[in-house]
Amino acid sequence: MRRHLSFSILLIILLAAPAGVGQEVALTIMQTTDLHGFITRGDEAESGGLLRLATLIDRERQNLPDDTEIIIDCGDTISGTVESLPDRGVLILDMLKAIGYDVWVPGNHELDFGVPHLATLVQQMRNHILCGNLTLYPGRQEETTFPAWKLIEKNGLRVAVIGMSASYTANWYWGETKASFSAAAAVDSLLSHIKEIRAVKPDFTILAIHQGWHPNDDRGVNEIQAIAKKLPEIDLILGGHTHRPNPGDKINHHTWYAQAGRHADALAVARVRFDLRTRHVTSLESRLVPATADVPLHKGLQQTFAKRLDTARVFSRKGVGTLGAPLQAGQIPGVDSGTSECVSRAIAEAVKAPVVIHGKLSNASFPAGPFSEGDLFALIPYENTIGTLLLTPRQLKDVLNEQLANRGSYTVNGLWGIRAICENNQVARCVWADGTGFSTGRIKVAFHSYALAGGGGRFPVLRALAENPRCEPVETGLSTRDIVRTYLKTHGAVAVSPEKWFIEK
Repeated sequence: MRRHLSFSILLIILLAAPAGVGQEVALTIMQTTDLHGFITRGDEAESGGLLRLATLIDRERQNLPDDTEIIIDCGDTISGTVESLPDRGVLILDMLKAIGYDVWVPGNHELDFGVPHLATLVQQMRNHILCGNLTLYPGRQEETTFPAWKLIEKNGLRVAVIGMSASYTANWYWGETKASFSAAAAVDSLLSHIKEIRAVKPDFTILAIHQGWHPNDDRGVNEIQAIAKKLPEIDLILGGHTHRPNPGDKINHHTWYAQAGRHADALAVARVRFDLRTRHVTSLESRLVPATADVPLHKGLQQTFAKRLDTARVFSRKGVGTLGAPLQAGQIPGVDSGTSECVSRAIAEAVKAPVVIHGKLSNASFPAGPFSEGDLFALIPYENTIGTLLLTPRQLKDVLNEQLANRGSYTVNGLWGIRAICENNQVARCVWADGTGFSTGRIKVAFHSYALAGGGGRFPVLRALAENPRCEPVETGLSTRDIVRTYLKTHGAVAVSPEKWFIEK
């Protein structure tokens, strides 16, 4: 009788107890960011690359129960290597889908090939894209927006994943591209969506954002600090853009932050444990798994995309022209940089501008001999276009002084076509190459689009002039790389020695 009574009491207790008493479940989140088109390699030829990251993702999956992982990419995915040029990033996005990514968040460099091209990529990634603060106007009439978030159910957990891009993007583009999109502040967009996210009562909330945790960001490019402060219910922030790998940090009393490395050099892996009874996270930890040289390229992806990978390799080896002498990057554009000199000469010829303000876009130098598409990309790794302004001598001097003030930045531009006579790192006067002085009229000056956009906030004087109708801004639509390719093809064995255009007295 007592045994029967004890069994009955135990049965009642078990039936009355909430489901999942004493149960913990786990969720694994894998993240990549700033892949920049690196498919078969990273910065070092024998390591990195998406094909190695795919192998690492498979290894992580092998140790997990089925359907317990979420895979996210935080943008700047499609441009940055010569491999990405033949189809302008379509290949790498197809690979993300084949690997099984759940979420893709566009970064600022997704606009590099133009807004109409990004609008087509959106269709390719329509089931994966999350981006609540970016709006496209591909034909200036229609408007393309994206879901800000979605609910993913994994292993008994309801996970809200939110996507946001770089709010500062308008400061990096000029002309037609800039006019064809808008980027709102991520914190404002989050606040506008948080009520609907709260309403579904997610167990865990992830923000995947193309911004980085940068506590000393004096330009206000990254909003992570403000987001973590205003929205403490976000459990995990996965960042990007800054190219600063972070295996994991708690950035306030509740929010955890992690960021994979740039150029496919590491996979970020976060592991969450959750108590189903209390509906609370019991642990959250993360790490970076490097894609070292001993990690093999993913055989399945190699086979699936073999023809398209071969197309990229063939394109990279394609001849562009010949260098009749070594082309040296030098240290300072406009002083000792042969690459800056070569690019500026090509631009001056293409757009008929007597003055060019342009820098060296990489530190690559090249030997004499054949020059390939791969070499051309190493010389010009950005998708810049060229624009012109008509400037007075005074305005030109102001622009040059602004560049001199930024000599410590990789974005600084050199000079071609005129000599700037400087005293104490300030332009005292300008003369033509033959020593004659300027007239009082306006002078046609060529710049690349990133500089005209203000160089990410570094060149406010130039940006104001580029927005001034009296300076008659002209967007040529010509890309810097196309201009230099034409120059090399039409000038035989090109031999360029740098001239000294900035002269310190």
